[in-house]
Amino acid sequence: MAVDQQTLEVMAAFQRYVKSRALSEIAIYSLEDLRRADEVLGHRDSNADFRIALRNRIKEIDEKVERKYQSWVRSLGYVVVFAAGVLATLLAGWLVR
Repeated sequence: MAVDQQTLEVMAAFQRYVKSRALSEIAIYSLEDLRRADEVLGHRDSNADFRIALRNRIKEIDEKVERKYQSWVRSLGYVVVFAAGVLATLLAGWLVR
């Protein structure tokens, strides 16, 4: 697969990031852009510092999305438990009458 302009830009940004450690160099790229660049590069430069940084960034974004999802699920679980508690309390009060 030939390397396109977008992939070259991502590679250059990650090479600059490896040298400067300035997150601003790579923060503009979406997860889709990063995955596409990683796919286009294939096995080329797989042990290069910029490639390792690229894969780490993909992993970091994936984990961030997963944590956000887990937080939402946990919050929903609390709401369900609270509602069940309220219903149980109301039902117990109604049955005692």
